[in-house]
Amino acid sequence: MQIDAVLRPRDTTPWKDENPAFGVAFKLPGQNVGDAGYFQWAAQAVDYTHAEWKGYGRLQVFVCPTPAIAVMMTAAQVAEGNQWRRKFASDQAARKSARFWAQVAPADGVMSAEDRERDARKWWNEINNMSGDAEVQARSEGFGSAFERSQRQGIVTARSMMRLLGQLNVGELMPAEQHGWSLLRSGHVLWSQEQGVRNKWSLHPRLASR
Repeated sequence: MQIDAVLRPRDTTPWKDENPAFGVAFKLPGQNVGDAGYFQWAAQAVDYTHAEWKGYGRLQVFVCPTPAIAVMMTAAQVAEGNQWRRKFASDQAARKSARFWAQVAPADGVMSAEDRERDARKWWNEINNMSGDAEVQARSEGFGSAFERSQRQGIVTARSMMRLLGQLNVGELMPAEQHGWSLLRSGHVLWSQEQGVRNKWSLHPRLASR
């Protein structure tokens, strides 16, 4: 088994451990990783905490960046991308449908290929407009849009994931507001660039200490 890095503090005095060290796994989950890939990534980080690392034994592991980055795209970026994809898919489907019917239908002169393409476009636009139901539902639940609801749910999922992983000896290495680069576990700052070590935290994996 290999891990990306093992880091040791230059000044060990503030730390609770005699020889503090921790592992770091650098991985950026893709924006479309899906639930299966997301949880496989989390399970791999937990696997690292069970390994006996040469010269270190078992280590707590911190992932960088935080997995929440996968759900923290701005609304403008996603909306723009979705709008382009919908338009592209609609145009391509309409043209494909028109070409198909122009080939298989009898040439009776009743409906031209252009008319068929126009009808196909209308049909696909009606399908795309069904997404409006999701907007209505999201706003009835107090969200500004369906995208905002999706983002909020994604962030809650990411935070819940990191709180659970914190109980399994996996934390985050990330920049935090007013702290600079920080080591977090279950949402708590263990060390930060601005404030140093907090509360004499131990970096040894916790076992049977719940």
